[in-house]
Amino acid sequence: MKKTNLRIKKEILKVITILSVFMFFLIYSSNTIFAEIIFEDNFDGQEDWEPVSSSECTYPADSQCIGMPSGWNAYRSMGEFNNSTEGDHYTININNEHSEQGKAYNIWTESCSAGSWCADSLLATTLDIDYTELWLKFDIKIDPNWVWGATLHPAADAIKVFQLLHWDREGNIFEGFTTGTEGPIYIFDLYASSDWGYRWLPSLRCDPQETDYYCNSDPNNNSHNNSELWIANNYDLGIFKNVGQLGDGEWHHFKFHLKMNTKTNNIWNADGILEWWYDNETTPRRSQSDIIWKFSGDDTDGFGNNFGWNTLFIGGNQNNYPYPPENRYEQWYSFDNIVISTEPIPDDYIIGGGTSTITRADVDNNATINTTDAMLTLRNSLGLNMSSTNWFSSATTGDVNCDNVSNSTDAMLILRHSLGLDMTGTGWCE
Repeated sequence: MKKTNLRIKKEILKVITILSVFMFFLIYSSNTIFAEIIFEDNFDGQEDWEPVSSSECTYPADSQCIGMPSGWNAYRSMGEFNNSTEGDHYTININNEHSEQGKAYNIWTESCSAGSWCADSLLATTLDIDYTELWLKFDIKIDPNWVWGATLHPAADAIKVFQLLHWDREGNIFEGFTTGTEGPIYIFDLYASSDWGYRWLPSLRCDPQETDYYCNSDPNNNSHNNSELWIANNYDLGIFKNVGQLGDGEWHHFKFHLKMNTKTNNIWNADGILEWWYDNETTPRRSQSDIIWKFSGDDTDGFGNNFGWNTLFIGGNQNNYPYPPENRYEQWYSFDNIVISTEPIPDDYIIGGGTSTITRADVDNNATINTTDAMLTLRNSLGLNMSSTNWFSSATTGDVNCDNVSNSTDAMLILRHSLGLDMTGTGWCE
């Protein structure tokens, strides 16, 4: 009888131990994350396109917006001799002229009159709602025969690469500055000067634009001091065409992460995020988490949504003067594989169509989330060899709480989700 009771006690103890471990797993947890790709375009599905005239199409659509490329709703195409006659180009078009794998979006810059911003060339897309946090990824290729005016005579040249911004959703979408409809804005330029060489120059513009367009209210200058944001690979203009630099005639890759600062008791906090990477580097070229994008005002956009980013401009105005305008000198830079997401975009992400799945909890990529996924995630977190398993390797696999790492906590979250338990408050980052 005593042996029977002892055996029963041991079985009960075993069950309690198993349940304790089991409950420990249940306390934490998360799910596979379906990251919403809210915009993407590799231009391969677009018809060959150029503007109907050398002007602009504002948003909401006007008479110039006929035949806009799918997914884009505004453009500017302005220049000194901007047209498609006599061998010249409109300052923007879409075709396969500069892309070996398909089509691309091309910007043609024109040699400006000295001291003028002679061209403005961009495509714009406006998102359906505001987003407090976005990731942007794109490829860029620059004419291998590119000439900066600063290499030939005293000059300061610039071309805009992109702008990610908040548009007030009323008035002209292209109206900037203190009387305009845009703010905050993140601007990324390329600059070349006969005085200080070639640089990548990000610039910040803040909100409200009427009072803080140049971010002057930031007490620590973290938001508006552009000199702190300059990335100078070298002061020598000649390095622009070196291998690995933007002027080498190859495709290069940029990835950006922007997050709006938060508001507490009517105070906008210095906790906005800006970080970006070049050519799939693991360490960001800049990582800042103390930006005041917005200094005052409502934390909604006036339409019932959180205040945030809602518009992307690819391209912008240019001021480059290598040769006199009468030479009608043109050069180009092209864009491809543009992606905007609510979550980090894997470097190996390939554009499919519309909403896309970024692998997180379904670590064996078999379209189901179960205990096997939890066990594989736990195994991976222990540093064990995964080559004999069905582990699907990517930058986000197993990271189900979006903290940029996959560990035992993620394994517990996947187990909890696989059991159909409520994921509220667990860190689930869908």
